[in-house]
Amino acid sequence: MAFVIYGCVTTGSVWKFLQLNDKMIQIDDKEYYLDQLPKILGIFLESVSHYSS
Repeated sequence: MAFVIYGCVTTGSVWKFLQLNDKMIQIDDKEYYLDQLPKILGIFLESVSHYSS
C-alpha cells in the first residue's frame, strides 16, 4: 500500500508545496504568492480530495 503525504512551507506570503509518495519526494519548484490565492487554494483542495474517497 502506497502512502502519500502532502505538505507545504510558507513565509505567509510565499508558498511552496511538496508530495511524499512512499520514499520518493517531489518538490514543486514554483513559488506561489498571495496574489495567486485561487491557485494556492486549488492545490490544497486537490491534496485534500485524495483523502475524501
